[in-house]
Amino acid sequence: MSNMSKYFYVAFASLVFILGLSACTPPASKGTAPKSTERTAAERADMVVAVFNDKTLTLEDVDLELGLYNLRKNVAMNMAFETILNEKAKQEEMPARVFMNKEIQARTEPPTEAAILAMYEENRSRMPPEMTFEKARGQIEGFLRNQSSQKVAQEIQKAWLDEAGFKFMLTEEGIEAIGPSVGPHNAKVTIVEFSDFECPFCRKGAETIAEVVKAYPTEVKLYFRNFPLKFHAKAPKAAEAALCAHDQGKFWEYHDLLFENQSKLDIEDLKEHAKTLALEALKFAECLDSGRHAETVKKDMRAGKRAGVEGTPAFFINGVLLSGAQPIENFKEIIEQALKAQ
Repeated sequence: MSNMSKYFYVAFASLVFILGLSACTPPASKGTAPKSTERTAAERADMVVAVFNDKTLTLEDVDLELGLYNLRKNVAMNMAFETILNEKAKQEEMPARVFMNKEIQARTEPPTEAAILAMYEENRSRMPPEMTFEKARGQIEGFLRNQSSQKVAQEIQKAWLDEAGFKFMLTEEGIEAIGPSVGPHNAKVTIVEFSDFECPFCRKGAETIAEVVKAYPTEVKLYFRNFPLKFHAKAPKAAEAALCAHDQGKFWEYHDLLFENQSKLDIEDLKEHAKTLALEALKFAECLDSGRHAETVKKDMRAGKRAGVEGTPAFFINGVLLSGAQPIENFKEIIEQALKAQ
């Protein structure tokens, strides 16, 4: 790795566009491999790369866990930006690092006294009693300056990449619109939602997307897919339970009940919710206990990871990703653009 690359990883580690991840790979060998060793993309994805106990891990499993698409995209952006910076610095006849610092400093506004005081008051209860405002002022000012500089660096990177016409050409797989749905089959706009029943932001997202569907009753069709996060231990089984309710024609009612009762997601709670909705209790319990829909949940997760989902909720509006519990205006903006493009 070049010295300049090291600089970028240190200087911009906390930015949105640069993740600080890198890998060294050998150059591609010239020529064509013998046909006997060639593999299709599907065959490569199914390659077993590890075995343990009676389980296996495929290359696709590892690639999805790495978030390979996003990793490649961010590394490509990092490499492109480094080249652009070097070219601009050369024009100014100064080292790239010096030039970048100069650009950041020129665009960074010093923190106001009001902002420094506000941060002091906000954190005062966690400071030692002897830490007066006068003593803390310098540290707070430095922190705010650094925070502002990072934001400016991010803005510079985006502006210069846009100016250079940067476009990442590796395409993701299309998002398959499957799963429980609501809306007309001939809707012009398809929304695929990836969500987690234990996630508080997903509850808010569910409320917003319900408003979206209500606002566009003939233009939008919504599909729900599961993306239980690793640190939400009860979410995978809750996802299975919702699909068991779907088997009995009450997915959306059960979906709403889960979000209304996020503190009640134990197995017995899930079965009690089924009774609340007058589902066939034995049939529901058999479905849930058997893990009938566990593979469907895993399939949703693989599809989400492959598409670049990193957190929940995530919405793909005619393929355009809108991540997080966004206000309804953001949904409407993308939907209106999609409708105009028809």
